[in-house]
Amino acid sequence: MRICATYSFPAGRHLGGHTFMSIDFEPTTEIAADNLTLAPYVDKLPIPKIQRPGLGGDIQIHAKPAMHQFHRDLQESKIWGYEGTFPGPTIEVQSGQLARIDWINCVPPTEAYPVKHVENKLEFPGYDQPGQGAGLDGPGVPDTKAEALKSWLVTHVHGQKGDAHNDGWAFNATKYQGVQRTQFPNNQAACANWYHDHAMSITSLNVMAGLAGMYIIRDQEEKDLNLPRGKYEVPLVLADRNFMTEGEPGNRKLTPQLLHKQALGPNADEVPPGQPPVIDIPVAFYGPFNTVNGKITPYHDVEARWYRFRVLNAAHSRFYGLKLFYEYTTKNNNVPVPAADLKRAVKLIGTDSGLLGKPMDIPEDGLILGSAERVDLLIDFSVFKGKRIKVINVGSDNPQIDPFNAVMEFRVSPQTVIDTFKLPDVISKQYYRVTHDTPPGGHHGHRWAVLADPTNMMMIWEMVELHGDEAQKYRGKITDGIIEVDLDGNPATETTVLRRVAVMFEDALTFFINEGDWEQWRFLNLTDFPHPMHMHLVRFQALERRVVDDRAFIRILENGKVIGGGTDKKPVTFRTVGPNDGLLPHEIGWKDTVRVDGTELVSVMSEFEGGTGTFMYHCHILDHEDDSMMRPFAVMPKEVLEYHPMDHGHGGHHPGLNNRKRRTQE
Repeated sequence: MRICATYSFPAGRHLGGHTFMSIDFEPTTEIAADNLTLAPYVDKLPIPKIQRPGLGGDIQIHAKPAMHQFHRDLQESKIWGYEGTFPGPTIEVQSGQLARIDWINCVPPTEAYPVKHVENKLEFPGYDQPGQGAGLDGPGVPDTKAEALKSWLVTHVHGQKGDAHNDGWAFNATKYQGVQRTQFPNNQAACANWYHDHAMSITSLNVMAGLAGMYIIRDQEEKDLNLPRGKYEVPLVLADRNFMTEGEPGNRKLTPQLLHKQALGPNADEVPPGQPPVIDIPVAFYGPFNTVNGKITPYHDVEARWYRFRVLNAAHSRFYGLKLFYEYTTKNNNVPVPAADLKRAVKLIGTDSGLLGKPMDIPEDGLILGSAERVDLLIDFSVFKGKRIKVINVGSDNPQIDPFNAVMEFRVSPQTVIDTFKLPDVISKQYYRVTHDTPPGGHHGHRWAVLADPTNMMMIWEMVELHGDEAQKYRGKITDGIIEVDLDGNPATETTVLRRVAVMFEDALTFFINEGDWEQWRFLNLTDFPHPMHMHLVRFQALERRVVDDRAFIRILENGKVIGGGTDKKPVTFRTVGPNDGLLPHEIGWKDTVRVDGTELVSVMSEFEGGTGTFMYHCHILDHEDDSMMRPFAVMPKEVLEYHPMDHGHGGHHPGLNNRKRRTQE
């Protein structure tokens, strides 16, 4: 049983040409037959208020306790929200407009933590079901450590450029009445970023409490397109939630108490015959209830005309496969919108960090969004005049009948309206496709980050390339922390040898980057679990997605204990699947978060400009980020980095003292 594999897309399902794996668990408990569903499409979609800078660019955002009703049939829940709402206000600025934002912690220490945390041992398949459930130790009991938490908050504006002291360093959180002062020049192209809490070790819980909102940058190019605006431009903040239950099994009822529930599974250590495994590895949170702008499966009334939707997956872990369906024609039988109608009505015009060059069609079998990914969509509802269109998460076992797959519903007016918007052939003239040769002269650095789980705990292994004799002594050998890879499949070419140099966040900083340099980062996922990888400060473009044959990667044990992992006398190999170097249409735009599926290699290229200091990169599955999947990197002026007493080479050297040699270039 592979405890890590809880991806929502079932085995054999193809989305956009990709196959996603899920692992079947052997259930150890039965889920009581309670009716814990909530009626979909009964709440109107709320629209977050807009907050713009005042004179001098000043904005104040207050994090404070509040009450929030997630659904008509639930009482109000206690939350912590920016300006007391979930999501918080949408911050809107102009490109090049200075914004000085004070993030003020207004949550008093007397305020009880609004989220209950429960861990259940081996509670499968109920880890994503409503309520606290029951594991091997009986009913789920809230963790007293979480109940003792007080407000300790720091805000990160995701996708934003700027110096590191404005970035929301995870340790630099504030207590009650503390002020985090930030300043953003907003020298970026039009895009939809977002902001959320980023406090070390408790990001998942603080975001679950409600601390998230959107941050939109406008520019002249976007304005000249005359895209739908005002009430015809709608933010859609997707997230999943769970709630505590009360009552006995068979007669349980939902309460409004927010719940962060995780299953626990076994670690990878060997156990003596007849002895049970040690069960202490948490599975990432998955909530059964989909919320949009803070409401569970809402509806939105629309006119029969073009709309623009800024879609954000703000879920903790859940990957959404968004697909449009017509209203039920028979009981429990959604009808997918035909391909011809989809092609006429829905266009993708932007990704995480900006507009695309031209409108693109979305995949017929679902638009995949990992946690923190965004898309900019145009929908012409005149194609659906008088109909009801459901948005369903097809990344689940049976989207036709599972009530927890509903996301939202559009109710299209039957009235004809005058709509002057015309879809342009060109969206952004500034957009260009990044390739391996985009950096000046083709020169760029290389970095490797391996996503591994030899102990069943997800980790980032920061790697450096070895060369010459140092590489040769490890080829064909089993060594902890050494991974041999065959990138091109050419027997005449030497394999690449990587050595692990850091794992935990507190390990030594090893990635030093010249301000303004281009670098190619390779994320090599040797787990079965997908990881949406986010890099602070920069925007990037994905270059390729390759499937990995990871059979050469093995666990290494000592006296029955897993001490690490490495390659088993042969290299890891790769193959590209599908057109566009294996990338989906919405993955060729500017991004700051990229989905790296299980046993895949994804390469990205970025220019490290717009700020200096120490930043973070991490998996944006928030429980992974909190546990062990986050690492720092430093961006420094080139002239300063010349003086730094660490070998900050090509991503292919290990740290060494008293070496001021400049990084080599490819």
